[in-house]
Amino acid sequence: MWPDFALRAATGKLLRLAAASADVRPIHYDTSGLVWYWPGMDPTGIDREDLRNLLEEIGRMRMPFGKFGPKEYPPRGVPIVDLPAEYLAWFRERGFPQGRLGELLETVFEIKQNGADGVFEPIRQANGGRIRLRRERPKEFDFGEE
Repeated sequence: MWPDFALRAATGKLLRLAAASADVRPIHYDTSGLVWYWPGMDPTGIDREDLRNLLEEIGRMRMPFGKFGPKEYPPRGVPIVDLPAEYLAWFRERGFPQGRLGELLETVFEIKQNGADGVFEPIRQANGGRIRLRRERPKEFDFGEE
């Protein structure tokens, strides 16, 4: 489980980004506050607890296969919040995997596509920072005989 402060920060940041967006409009008020809607989001709204659970699940999920899976990035693969947007766009074109992983990847893609990638920062910090995806270059070079 992620530290409470990380989830609170990520949830609050996502709600603030939604409120600041030019395409955002309120859809209804209730006792827990204003529920926002923006294009691409389910207009039924999502309450804070559901959003918190979703962010927690996204923060725990790692890519189980492929270019960013455990084979290339041992021992467990790359967290899905650190996957490049281009990789997620590739899945968008060809279809996300079936099941919960596909749903979470699509959610991460939508968040990144809307420019709200900063939402994941508190979760990354709680996890020890962003995973380095670029391989280290060799420090020694062999230019052959001179």
